[in-house]
Amino acid sequence: MKKRLRIIDLRQTETAFNLAVEEYFFHRHPELVGPALCLLYVNQPSVVIGKSQNAFREVSWLKAAELEIPVQRRISGGGAVYHDLQNLNYSFIVPRREDLVLNYKAFLKAIREYLEKFGLESWIYNKSNLYIGEHKISGNAQALSKDLILHHGTLLYASNLAQLTELLHHSQPGLYSKAVLSEPAPVKNIAELIGPNAPSLEDFRSGLIEEFKQKGWPGADSSGEEAELRALSEAEEREITELLLPEFRSWEWNYARSAKFTISREWAAFSWDLALLKARIEEITFRAIAEDCTPPSLKADQAYKIADMLRGCELRIEDLRARLDSLESEQREAFIKAIFGPLAKK
Repeated sequence: MKKRLRIIDLRQTETAFNLAVEEYFFHRHPELVGPALCLLYVNQPSVVIGKSQNAFREVSWLKAAELEIPVQRRISGGGAVYHDLQNLNYSFIVPRREDLVLNYKAFLKAIREYLEKFGLESWIYNKSNLYIGEHKISGNAQALSKDLILHHGTLLYASNLAQLTELLHHSQPGLYSKAVLSEPAPVKNIAELIGPNAPSLEDFRSGLIEEFKQKGWPGADSSGEEAELRALSEAEEREITELLLPEFRSWEWNYARSAKFTISREWAAFSWDLALLKARIEEITFRAIAEDCTPPSLKADQAYKIADMLRGCELRIEDLRARLDSLESEQREAFIKAIFGPLAKK
């Protein structure tokens, strides 16, 4: 019996759902993977961070909240990436072989050959990033289990790079965390690199599926086998929606898993020091740093009041505003931005 690559071309665009699908096959039902499973999907605008990252360090989370763009945590390591409806994502789940562990070159081979059909020569930088010229067009990460390898990555096709820049790779002086850091890189869209005759994302996606069908999967004994293209069954979708999706949507998974960290910032002639655990303010202290300051100024009794109001507060924008409701609106927003917002671009 021929071994066939199983391809699921997902049409859901909720980021949490598609991340939950990976979890479903990788951890919950590895018996459904077969010789190899490939997932393709496109997500609504979102930021996806690595499993061991600090969401507050990696993302301009106040801006994300303002734009109602979700921050999602995936089950693999690596850095933060931006997704939207013009960014194509792919996942391979294959039986674990030691020659494929962290072998990004093997997993990227078919994609690089597909890009060559559009006249684009790509190269791999720092093991897991795919570049064309001086610009990154794909970030990749892996998760490992006893029996399987999950390799997934992004393809910036015609994404909103202005929004990517607005949400990612800001400097966070005063925020100290031992979490994994992202590596900022110059990015460019594949469609722009192809030029005016670039196909639509849908056509590009269909072509990539055909490429995967022809090339097989990393570690396959042969290529050109007929692939099995299928959708999620009703039972699979129901289990994902009922058992896994709530966790991947949750604030506890996406934000509160951020490791213990501290914030030290200055505002209104005071130096503020915050200690946070599971995205909750455990302690907040302050000290005067100058007698004179530009508005908004603050008296010591007001600073004590702010500290008392924020102890025990979770880092959710609505919770911060509720705790600081007794402050004038302008003063409240200035404090939140100064203490919790990014200060500059890298």
